[in-house]
Amino acid sequence: MGTGYTSASTIGRKPATLAEMRDCIKTVRALLAGESVDFAGTPGRLGYAAKRRIPVIMAASGPKAIEVAGEVADGVLLLVGFNRGIVETALGYLERGVKKSGRRLEDLEIMWAVRTGTAADHRRGAAGTRGPTVVHWGILRWGGYWVEPAGLKIPKLEIPDAVHRIYPDLSHAPDWEAAIAATSFVPDEVVAQLCDAYGLIGTPDDCAARIAEMTKLGVRNLYIMALETFALPDAGGRRVPRRRVPASARGLACAAEPSQEKIMSQSTTNEHGKRADALIARMKEARGYIYPEWEFAARQDPEFVETYNRIYELGLGEGKHVSAKVREFVAIALLAFRGGEKAGLVAHMRRAIRLGATREEIFEILETCMVPGGAPTLPSRPQRAHRARRRGPK
Repeated sequence: MGTGYTSASTIGRKPATLAEMRDCIKTVRALLAGESVDFAGTPGRLGYAAKRRIPVIMAASGPKAIEVAGEVADGVLLLVGFNRGIVETALGYLERGVKKSGRRLEDLEIMWAVRTGTAADHRRGAAGTRGPTVVHWGILRWGGYWVEPAGLKIPKLEIPDAVHRIYPDLSHAPDWEAAIAATSFVPDEVVAQLCDAYGLIGTPDDCAARIAEMTKLGVRNLYIMALETFALPDAGGRRVPRRRVPASARGLACAAEPSQEKIMSQSTTNEHGKRADALIARMKEARGYIYPEWEFAARQDPEFVETYNRIYELGLGEGKHVSAKVREFVAIALLAFRGGEKAGLVAHMRRAIRLGATREEIFEILETCMVPGGAPTLPSRPQRAHRARRRGPK
């Protein structure tokens, strides 16, 4: 259970307060125990509750949240970073909480959520594809909490407006290239420092050594997370070989995000993988983009996606009598009328621009939608045409 940050903001809500988290954990415990709970004057209960103890785990990232988790939850999932200073400091906050409830740290299930990325070179990619996640962690959001315990000295940096235009935020951006561009204000050496403190980022040997070091501080459970929320592992993704993990750390319990673990089990070196890679490249070339879910589908079932892509090409490619640009105008109009998902609408605008459309033409298409579709199709749309133009074609 967690307070919710990005997920709440995307629907216009604020994250839960820690007082609300206390009440929520109390309510969930009662429901799982088969008890009746009052909901604004109306009693309710779970008719299928097993009435056995089910541990309630709270996710926490800040000092106060960690302390509350130690006090009221049965366990905690910590997303704080992963070096000696951070781990020791986080355990200190957790211990304050458990003491309030008359317990010990050993009474809690403690898991460390660790962003992970391996490469042949320790520094390779740190300033590029890994930048947005660590910048979001160390400079924008939790820097005041964990940069100092991590032993980092970050220079004062002015945050550009481009950072705040990334939807929904840097570490969850579907448009990863835009997120990378927005974080270019952070020097490469600073990004490298943040990577070193944030998680298991480096060569397999680096990651193994960090795991071994943390087990000496009492770390026993890891939850392995990818650096990019919406990206699939690429052909360079690697596991840390068991032989590289010291014997002292081999009792460590590790869990990976289920979807990532399932994907990583597939080899990109076989014919299936090569077929998927070629299909994805062809789709990106034709569209200028590809949605993460379609990339996932292409790797799972390339034959199905090839069939879908053929329909796409027939419907949105160059026609016998209608150009691809005009067909994109139709797609933009339909998506605007339907209230289509923002990223999809912008993607089609950007493809139209790649095909020669102007911002003015796209705006007139949106104006046209207002006549048969009504005024609600227009107000939230014009700025998207500007946004598509500002980013330009890929």
